[in-house]
Amino acid sequence: MEKRVQSRHLSPNSFIKNRRGQIHLSLGMIFSIILIIFFIAFAFYAIKNFLGLQNTVNISQFYNNLQNDVSTAWHSESSSQKYSYNLPISVSQVCFTNQSNDVVLYGNDGTPLGTGNIDYINIIAMTANGDDCFNVTSGKINFLLQKNLRESLVTIKNPD
Repeated sequence: MEKRVQSRHLSPNSFIKNRRGQIHLSLGMIFSIILIIFFIAFAFYAIKNFLGLQNTVNISQFYNNLQNDVSTAWHSESSSQKYSYNLPISVSQVCFTNQSNDVVLYGNDGTPLGTGNIDYINIIAMTANGDDCFNVTSGKINFLLQKNLRESLVTIKNPD
């Protein structure tokens, strides 16, 4: 008994159909890879924007918290308290200017990152002593808010 081996005869049409299937699979795979790259790029873009938003919120909270603490000291008869504030790592210095009690935040490269106005501070006394700029260390800055009896404004000093 002899076994008969059946051979499958491929026609030219079936060869073309198989080839088309391979091309469709390749185009589908390329399209999938392009979509994956697009989604990854969009994810990095979104993360970058959220981190930038976080820095903006931290700076805004710094101005609000500093103003609240200065206002509290200003309303009291006398005060001398240390306060600690958080800032983004990109901020290296906080400087007080003589121009309408502005507080300017400087980045690591020396460029201004933001400006805010703080009421009730004695900017003349602060700039006369040379205490108009304070260094930020690891995203934290410490101030001594001081108001003596018979003084009408709060002086911000280095607590060290």
